[in-house]
Amino acid sequence: MFPTLVACQDQGTDNAQQQQQQYQKPTAEPVANTTAPQPVAVIKVDQLPELPKVLSVAPLLDVTAGKPTLVPATDIEAWKASDNRAAMQEHAWRLFAGIMRPVYRDENYSPLDRNAVVRVYDTWHSIDEALPEKGGEVVDFSQATAASANTPSVTSSKVLSAKNTLRQVDVPNQISHHGGMTSQVVDPNKPSTPAQSLLTAAVVSDVKYSDGIVKFIQDQLMVTETQNGKKVVKDYKLAELQKQGTAALDFTDTSGIMLKPAYTIVKGNGTTVIARWEEDLSTTNPTDADTLTAPLNANTRVAGERTWTQEAVVVPPDLDMPKIPVYGRDGAKLPVVSVNDFHHFKLTEAQAEELRGGILKELMGPNVSNIEAGDYAILTSMHIATREVDDWTWQTFWWQPKADGSVAEDTGVPADIRALFEQDMWKPLAYFKAGVGYSYTTSAGKDVICSNPYLEGPFGLREALEAVYGTPKDEEGNDRLASVEVFIRDNAGKPINPYTRTGNGLKTNCITCHLAAAYPDNTYGKLPADTQGKYPDYGLLTGDEPLFSGRVKTHFLWGVAGKISEYAPPTTTP
Repeated sequence: MFPTLVACQDQGTDNAQQQQQQYQKPTAEPVANTTAPQPVAVIKVDQLPELPKVLSVAPLLDVTAGKPTLVPATDIEAWKASDNRAAMQEHAWRLFAGIMRPVYRDENYSPLDRNAVVRVYDTWHSIDEALPEKGGEVVDFSQATAASANTPSVTSSKVLSAKNTLRQVDVPNQISHHGGMTSQVVDPNKPSTPAQSLLTAAVVSDVKYSDGIVKFIQDQLMVTETQNGKKVVKDYKLAELQKQGTAALDFTDTSGIMLKPAYTIVKGNGTTVIARWEEDLSTTNPTDADTLTAPLNANTRVAGERTWTQEAVVVPPDLDMPKIPVYGRDGAKLPVVSVNDFHHFKLTEAQAEELRGGILKELMGPNVSNIEAGDYAILTSMHIATREVDDWTWQTFWWQPKADGSVAEDTGVPADIRALFEQDMWKPLAYFKAGVGYSYTTSAGKDVICSNPYLEGPFGLREALEAVYGTPKDEEGNDRLASVEVFIRDNAGKPINPYTRTGNGLKTNCITCHLAAAYPDNTYGKLPADTQGKYPDYGLLTGDEPLFSGRVKTHFLWGVAGKISEYAPPTTTP
């Protein structure tokens, strides 16, 4: 269950409470913090190299000498056996810091847009690069560079162009049919009121794969040929493997990492009011399923962004912070943060046009024209899964500042990583909280829960979804909520087969969902009858359930199952 882009609209501020806001360009470069502890190999942003046209995929390195980012499987299995969540949390933060390590200055870098940087994960492969359609060019490993001890045995490079970019966004499988959070724009050029004619924003995502996963896909799942001197995909092998009765793929590269970052779109020419998750950690990362608490500031049964009652103001990097307060829908004074407080990138015209003309048009209608070149995508959540152990490790991060907009409370961040946050280019990480779920159950047999409010919060039962989203239809009149009913429940809310127990998106576990990844997905035909076309939410799966009958398990890789189901349909259905 694995970023997210969110679009915005005009809102105002009560004239009785607020005067017309005055903005001006800052006249001086921000002063760097010179008192922070100096971690290993710290450099300033302006010392980073410029982004090259031929880009080597950046390796995952140890951020602090002697503190490994990837660890032996025996260590992780010991943590699982003893329910050592503190060790899992520390490991999660080292992974997050490793993939968020700055490696280049973005082309939009300036003294004002000072955190416009390219980080390790930005250089990794999008799902379309890893799994091109038939006839598409495959990732070239012929120019492989040497790898370090804890990175893949081969690494690749790619030429950046209009068609081959660092960031590629799409709609995440979890929430592709019902939209996402509600955002608002405060126009700095005119007074406005808090009247709520809100535009509903849509959520899109960018899956990233490490070189190890891409090499596995090429070696085991692709049939390639050479056309005009380039290696391209001729076919994929999964349909044939299914026909042969293959039960599961075997992926053994322990350096394999998959990511799902989530972004919110904010305006580049004015301040934006966005929804803000503000809950106790036990809501999304409890000790176990029995200790999960219901959210206080969101709908209990559908905790999607549209139900969140807390908000924040985001200001573009070239505008001063508002000199007078900005008030939210409930009249409360809102915390204010800068785009520079997030990892972010600026939308190009090509990206904006793709969003305006793609799935967002279906979700948002004419309001999608609000997205334009120069708007910013800010990172607000991230799933990280690593193949360090057979069942992978699972950690998730979400943006959750304090109520005043300052950095998040410490949730198991190691001291050396916390020291990094004092450096300006690392500060965006300090606003995040983390959840971990390395197993299906605890050592005492309690079901583990690990979810992200940005990505899993919108799940719910049919009646709860309709209460929040209505009964939206696509352009052909089809029910857009149909595929969001991922939990198998009867009308009384009781589970009707062994796979599911709940209708609450926050009461889920990444590991359970991803074990269910198999070819073909539900795009073609139907899943085995007793699943009613639905997937599990949390709890123990063995991999031998009827859910997997006649299908090929894709080793926790939903992207592989989904894309190849799209490109190479099965010759037989389960």
